[in-house]
Amino acid sequence: MSVTKPELATELATKLTVSAPASASTAGPTLGSAPGPGAPERAAEVSVRVTHGSGTYTLTVTGTDGRQRVEVVGVDEHGQVVAELEGVMSGDLSVLAQLFAAGAAAIPPAQRPPVTLEQRRARHANSHRPWMPEDDALLLRLAKEPGANIRDLMTRFGRSREAIVKRLERLGFDPKSLPSRA
Repeated sequence: MSVTKPELATELATKLTVSAPASASTAGPTLGSAPGPGAPERAAEVSVRVTHGSGTYTLTVTGTDGRQRVEVVGVDEHGQVVAELEGVMSGDLSVLAQLFAAGAAAIPPAQRPPVTLEQRRARHANSHRPWMPEDDALLLRLAKEPGANIRDLMTRFGRSREAIVKRLERLGFDPKSLPSRA
């Protein structure tokens, strides 16, 4: 798919404002909505993956109580992380999409400095280091434990969300069965 940056942001905003998590029924809560009276609050999670040029970008939004945790990870054709962003916001996510579109249009790609390995390792200590067999075994064991979540695995292994998800997939474990956070 070939889209311009504003179209990409608009497409993501459209998907997020109309999508509910796969585990929820169409009548269930969507991002930013409150559960019915007396109902326990559930976290809604939406993950959108878009391929643009030679890169793949994943936007994951987890929401409860009108607040959304937003995470964006982009990888190039070699699996190298080229974009990482995370934060928490309240309100309409389409505003965030508009901000992304405006910022992308204002800054030509050639002016954006590349992220260095040192910068990546400052955030994720084991970024781009090889996985050892004992790491794989421990990752699988921890992922299968009750209460396991992606955020804790990221912290434990010093790896990005995308690295944990990709490794779990490679090991035959469905990372979608794990919540982003506990």
